[in-house]
Amino acid sequence: MSSPLIAPYSASKFALDGFFSSVRKEFSMTKVNVSITLCILGLINTDTAMNAVAGVLNAHGSPKEECALEILKGGALRREELYYGTPLWTSVLVASPGRKLLEFLSLRNYNLDKFTSS
Repeated sequence: MSSPLIAPYSASKFALDGFFSSVRKEFSMTKVNVSITLCILGLINTDTAMNAVAGVLNAHGSPKEECALEILKGGALRREELYYGTPLWTSVLVASPGRKLLEFLSLRNYNLDKFTSS
């Protein structure tokens, strides 16, 4: 989700989402046993993040130690997406069932016999 004052950061994160979501689909289609967990993080209490929003955003960052643990757990459990430090409703709105349905339906257009993972 985009926010003010972080355009370059948002652009890089959107690119990573698109890239790794595509790779995840390719791995799934070709039965490659590798999982990819996208981490959707809110404001995390790191020096860099807190200095960047000081005086601009009235919010407290989530603890970085707990964030790191949640990221490790999400990867170990092979979750597709992990939400941390965001409001509870964020995962409901961002992890759209419509997106999942469109992705599923679009995969029917591929000829898996000609598809390779190389």
